[in-house]
Amino acid sequence: MSRCGFMDTCDFRDRLRVSAPALAKEYDGAYCLANHEDCARHMVALRLGESRVPPDLFPFDRARAENTIEIMSRWIDKESPPDEP
Repeated sequence: MSRCGFMDTCDFRDRLRVSAPALAKEYDGAYCLANHEDCARHMVALRLGESRVPPDLFPFDRARAENTIEIMSRWIDKESPPDEP
């Protein structure tokens, strides 16, 4: 088990530590300090960069992460992302 490289800069984790500290500890144990490869936020940050991780993406929402990666990877070299549907 290894520590997530994005742990110290994860906005979601920072917000959760303030609003729901007990839940933040659970996520730390389940994702940040253990299985960060399973974290949806880690997936997006690794593939697209931290700045492209949706702020409301939960660590368990891998389907949304995969969709985000698929859509954004089409536009990664463009000047601006696609318009919201």
